[in-house]
Amino acid sequence: MAACEECGGHDLRRLPGTGGAVFECGLCGALSGDDAAVSRVRDAREAAARGMDSALYELVKALEGIRGVRVVRADGGSATDGALPVVFVAVPHTAEGISDLERIAQSIVLARPRLQFPWMLEVDVQQRLLFLLSPRLPADGQRSRADDVKRAQQDLVTLAHALRRDRSLAWWSAPRR
Repeated sequence: MAACEECGGHDLRRLPGTGGAVFECGLCGALSGDDAAVSRVRDAREAAARGMDSALYELVKALEGIRGVRVVRADGGSATDGALPVVFVAVPHTAEGISDLERIAQSIVLARPRLQFPWMLEVDVQQRLLFLLSPRLPADGQRSRADDVKRAQQDLVTLAHALRRDRSLAWWSAPRR
């Protein structure tokens, strides 16, 4: 029988919902198994601890990975209520903070062909200057609002992938003029 990599315990249990790819130690709680599956389980647990669904958390994590960017509030939307996803971010009031916003906006523009909806980054003032990231829905009374919310929620993952990809490219770290 395999032993836990952290504590050496032998009480390893297959984690349900992972297809047997992840084990959890019954003694210390450490996760082991397929690295990608373990990462997904950790992310899902972190998302739940922060009260977010995993798609929203993926975008929040990508944004918070940008030095100086802080997610102040995030809501993944609700198909039941017709509420769209929204993320409020704060950046330092410096040239670098504005450059970070410009890079985020450029990443959104580059991701546009893969997005269900156009997304906008707009200024909002709530006790301080915040920047609101949200989808822009075309005015069309024939569409289902619940369907729009689900499609916008899919965009959260696309935006997270775009931000992570673009941060590794040369243009992201190039000095701004």
